Amino acid sequence: MDKYGHMYFKDRTGDTFRWKGENVSTTEVEGTLSRLLDMKDVVVYGVEIPGAEGKAGMAAIADPSQSTDLETFFKDMEKVLPPYARPVFLRFLPEFAGKWYRVGFAYDSPGFIPLRDKVKISMGIITILPSGNVNLTMWEALSVGCLTKFYQYNTTSVPGQFVYFSTREFFLISP
Repeated sequence: MDKYGHMYFKDRTGDTFRWKGENVSTTEVEGTLSRLLDMKDVVVYGVEIPGAEGKAGMAAIADPSQSTDLETFFKDMEKVLPPYARPVFLRFLPEFAGKWYRVGFAYDSPGFIPLRDKVKISMGIITILPSGNVNLTMWEALSVGCLTKFYQYNTTSVPGQFVYFSTREFFLISP
């Protein structure tokens, strides 16, 4: 709330980007593209283009079988997404595996301000096993060294959903 008593919507960093004067919701575009692509995994984010205002959309699409029909995909995308929300760049990947970085977000809310110095940055490597299960190895930087944690996510009968044992809660977590 500002000094005049007006409240403003404040989005989490990375959930939206601005392109062609419009705000683009990464979550909405991801869901739309995933439905068009028979529920393939999709990640959408904004990328800077030198000399352009805002960020252009990029979609990373997991397509291990390289089965995407681009002509049909573009036609379908034009029907359901406005021009400013359509990704400018497409990146097809065999899988979403490899190194990923997790960064805590620092909000300006009064409740979070005292906790800002505790925000952690960690790195993880995702490995997809032949069984379809997923191993995640995380490294967290500490003042005395590096803490390594291992996680295993097991497939369920629903594609894309996994269960895992929570060492913090001491029970099996399922979607």
